[in-house]
Amino acid sequence: MSDRLLTISIPTYRRVDLLERCLASIVPQEESTWESIELVVSDNSPESDVEDCVERFSRSWKSPLRYHRNPPGTGAVRNFNHCIERASGRYNLMLHDDDYLLPGAVDTIVRTVRAADHARDKVLLFGVQDVDLTGTVIRRHRFAKDEFLSPPSAMHRLLRNSSFVRVPGLVVENAAYRAVGGFKVSAHTTCDLDMSVRLFSRFGVRCLPQITAAYTVHPGGITTTVFTPETITHTFEAIDVARQSGVLDQQTIDRLQRR
Repeated sequence: MSDRLLTISIPTYRRVDLLERCLASIVPQEESTWESIELVVSDNSPESDVEDCVERFSRSWKSPLRYHRNPPGTGAVRNFNHCIERASGRYNLMLHDDDYLLPGAVDTIVRTVRAADHARDKVLLFGVQDVDLTGTVIRRHRFAKDEFLSPPSAMHRLLRNSSFVRVPGLVVENAAYRAVGGFKVSAHTTCDLDMSVRLFSRFGVRCLPQITAAYTVHPGGITTTVFTPETITHTFEAIDVARQSGVLDQQTIDRLQRR
């Protein structure tokens, strides 16, 4: 492991215009932040456009930067796992190429990680705003206060509210990602839910009131194709993982699954 507190991991595939926006958003406003961060870009694109984009960006980037182009057929979920494997910072912010941070967000995240209770705060969850491709805000997901939720409370919130976790708001200790085995490839489009179930059931989650990121809702995003028979099946499988964890009683799990 390096002495960096935060790895910003960007899994990407072909969307150079969106990637440029994403990369521009992670540049710190505070000089002291640079020494605490690193950047990993994990690219599934068959062409060189993304690599060229990252090379241009690297000319003004002041911290470690590693670019990797994955072999054909890697797939999105395996790419997420590559982001975990390649990170050397203590915490990992996985920022998809169609999402971006808000001004000053990376400084806020680093300050929070520096001051975190590292024995307890394995999973941090910041507020996120949903936006369309023009940047117009559709909805804000903000937590009322800084609060740690124990595994039972975190699991209950997660299964009660499908919008509880937005990936660009999630900052996870890299050791915690590895401890739960990384993202499950077979979970496909519900891999984020499955991962949240496994993280929250073991570590709980600390919710923070600052809104740090924008989550883009658009026709090319997974969000727009969630309700398919396959996805619903995988969602029930994630709930079974929650059931098997024993964090919540069976009656509560049954009620949340029906809901």
